[in-house]
Amino acid sequence: MIVKRTQFISFPLSGHHWLMRMLRANLGSLISYANQIEERTLENDTRLNAHMQTDVAGTVKINPRLQYIIQYRKDLEAAIKSGFEVCQCGEYERYRTRRLQQYAQWQEKWLHVRASNRLIIAYEDMVENPSRELARAYKFLTGTDPLILVVEMPRPGQGHYEET
Repeated sequence: MIVKRTQFISFPLSGHHWLMRMLRANLGSLISYANQIEERTLENDTRLNAHMQTDVAGTVKINPRLQYIIQYRKDLEAAIKSGFEVCQCGEYERYRTRRLQQYAQWQEKWLHVRASNRLIIAYEDMVENPSRELARAYKFLTGTDPLILVVEMPRPGQGHYEET
């Protein structure tokens, strides 16, 4: 089985690390992953097949040769409050206004354009049915239906999921 080269685009606090933990539990060494903080990218490391970006700044160039898993929040207000609590960014209204502007631009680029090389996953759908959303991501990455999946249940109120 081969995992297709995939760019994960996630904004804001949309369960990316949770999904990656479940994918790693099911795909093991078949998935080679780097996050946006690392220097490795899909363009400069051919051993890599999964890379995560938030693309808050809108600088990620869309590559038609890659596929994309887009993760987002339907309930943006809850995500903004959660993000504010994590970062302690000064005055809430200014933070909220900036995030809403960033999110509008992000949505235009990533959510409003449907394409066969994109899978869109809402955080709320993952919380409601993690098995279904994990199965969708697994099939998108491998082209095959999973026989059995290891699923991690959501931890509401945990905010940002750190890798363990």
